[in-house]
Amino acid sequence: MVAAVVLFMLVAVVVLLVVVLHHLTLLPSAMARMNRPAPVEVCYKNMRFLITHNPTNATLSTFLEDLKKYGATTVVRVCEVTYDKTPLEKDGITVMANLMKFNKAKCKVLHLGRDNPQYQYRLGDEWIESSPEEKDLGILVDEKLDMRRQRALAAQKASRILGCIQRSVASRSREVVLPLYSALVRPHLEYCVQLWGPKHKKDMDLLEQVQRRAVEMIRGLEHLCCEERLRVGDWPFDDGAPPPSKIVEDWLNLLKTKFCEDPGCCVAVHCVAGLGRAPVLVALALIESGMKYEDAIQFIRQKRRGAINSKQLTYLEKYRPKQRLRFKDPHNHKNKCCIM
Repeated sequence: MVAAVVLFMLVAVVVLLVVVLHHLTLLPSAMARMNRPAPVEVCYKNMRFLITHNPTNATLSTFLEDLKKYGATTVVRVCEVTYDKTPLEKDGITVMANLMKFNKAKCKVLHLGRDNPQYQYRLGDEWIESSPEEKDLGILVDEKLDMRRQRALAAQKASRILGCIQRSVASRSREVVLPLYSALVRPHLEYCVQLWGPKHKKDMDLLEQVQRRAVEMIRGLEHLCCEERLRVGDWPFDDGAPPPSKIVEDWLNLLKTKFCEDPGCCVAVHCVAGLGRAPVLVALALIESGMKYEDAIQFIRQKRRGAINSKQLTYLEKYRPKQRLRFKDPHNHKNKCCIM
C-alpha cells in the first residue's frame, strides 16, 4: 500500500515538472509577443501593406498564420536574419532579403605609386572608374600621396572664412578677431594635420599666408611689417623626443631676455600638433620658474589634453632646474607677442 502511494506521488511530481518545463519554454516567446506590437495593415488606394516585427524560429508558426490571415504572399526582410525562410517558401510565400544594392557608381580606383601599371578593375560586369584623388573623412588623398592638394584645400577654406569675417564684422579689435579666428578659421588649418602637415617651405608659406592675413586684420598691426609684428625662431628637433641641451639653453635665454625687457608679453611656441615638443619647452620654462615638474605637467595637460608623451615625461622628471626664470613681474606691461 505504501509503495503504491510513493509511486503515485513520483508520477505526479514528474507530470508537474513536465508541465512547468513546457510553460517555461513557451514563456520567452509569449513575453516577446506581449512586448511587441501586433501586425498592422496599411491600405491606400490599390496598395496593401502589412507592417510586422521580425519573427524567430519559435514564433514562425504564428507569423505564418498572420501572413495567411492578411493574404500576404511576399515578405521583404530589411533586418538581420532571425528565422529560417524555408517553411514560408514551402507555403508559397516569397522572402526578399538584401534589397539594398551595392552602389558601383560610387566606387573608384586610386592608383598609388609612380610606376603603377594602372590595371582596370570591375565589380561583376561593370568596370570601376579610375580617379586621381578621393576625399575620405574630409581629407583629400591623391595618387601621389604628397597631400599637396589637401594643404591647398585647407588654406583655401580657411582663407574663404577669414574673408567672410573681414566683410561681415566691423570691429578690428584683438578681443573680437582672435576668438573668431580660433573658432572658425584655425580648425581648418589643424584638422587631421598629423596626416597632411606641411614638410616643405612652400607648403608652410601657403598656410602661413592665412595666419599673416589674420594678424593684419587686428587694429594696430595692419601697417607693421612682419618683422615688426612677430619674431620667429626656428629650433626644430625630433618629434616625440626631448629637446637637445643647445635648444634648451637658447629657449631659456630667449625667455629671460623677453620677459626682462617686456614683462607680461606673450611667447607662442608650436610644433606640428602642439602635443609634444611645444608643451615640453613650456614645461621647462615653468620648472625653471619654480614650479615642480608634476605640477607643470598637470597644469599644461589641463589646457592641452594629451600633451607630453612618456619619453618626454621621463626627461622632465630627471631635469634639474637652475632657477633661471625666477624674476619679478611688474604690474604695468604691454601685450606683445613672439612666435617660436
